[in-house]
Amino acid sequence: MKSRIKKICIVIAGGIVVLVTVFLIYVNDYYHAEALPASYIQNTQEMSYQDNISSYIFQPKGENKGGIIFYAGAKVDELAYTNLMQKFSQQGYMCALVKMPFRLAIFDSNAADKIIAAFPNIKNWYMMGHSLGGAMAANYAFNHENNLKGLVLLGAYSTQDLSETSLQVLSFYGTEDQVLNMGKYQNYFPNLPQNTIEFTIEGGNHAYYGNYGEQSGDGVATITAQAQQEQVVQLFCQTFINKEELVE
Repeated sequence: MKSRIKKICIVIAGGIVVLVTVFLIYVNDYYHAEALPASYIQNTQEMSYQDNISSYIFQPKGENKGGIIFYAGAKVDELAYTNLMQKFSQQGYMCALVKMPFRLAIFDSNAADKIIAAFPNIKNWYMMGHSLGGAMAANYAFNHENNLKGLVLLGAYSTQDLSETSLQVLSFYGTEDQVLNMGKYQNYFPNLPQNTIEFTIEGGNHAYYGNYGEQSGDGVATITAQAQQEQVVQLFCQTFINKEELVE
C-alpha cells in the first residue's frame, strides 16, 4: 500500500514538474521589443521617463490632459510600445506602460488601481490595451467605470458588457490584421456602448501598434508601424480633445 502511494506521489510530482516546465517555456518565448534609439526612452524637453517596479512612466512636462494606462498584448515585451507611449506623452498625456506578470495581462487585470492611486492629481483616466491587453483593459473598465473617462481597444474586443456604461470607447482594427478573430470581434461589438467610435486603419496589421517585428499568423501591413501608431494618437486626441476633457 505504501509503495503504491509513493508511486502515485512520484507520478503527481513528475506531472507538476512537466506542467511548470512547459509553462515557463511558453511564457519565456515572447516577442521582444525592437531596438529603438536611446532618445526614445530618455528624458527630453517634452517628457520625462521613469522605470518603476510595476510600470514604465512617460510624463509630459507641460499641460497634463489626462492619464493613459496601457496593457500590452500577450507575450509582448512592454517596451515594444515605447514609441506609441512617447507619442501620447508629447500630446500632453501621462502614460503608464504596465509590467504584467509573465507578460500576460490576464494575471493582473486590476494593475491600473496602483497607477491611479499613485497619481491622485490626474482626473481623466483612459484605459488602453492591445489584443489580450485590450480585453483585460475592458475587463477593468467593466469593474471600474467610475474611475475612467474612456477605453481604447487596439485589435481587441470586450467580452464584458459595457453597452450601458457612460464610457467613450474607441475601437481600432487594421485591414491587414490576420491575428484578430474578426468573427469574435463582430459578435462582441454589441458589448460596447452605442456611441463607440470604430476606426479602420487601412493597411494596418495586428503587430504594428507596437514595435516588435512581425507576428506569427499576421497579415502583411502596407503602411509602417510609425504610420499606424500616428493614426491611433491622432484619432484619440481628436476625439477626446474635442470633448474638452482636459484636466484643469
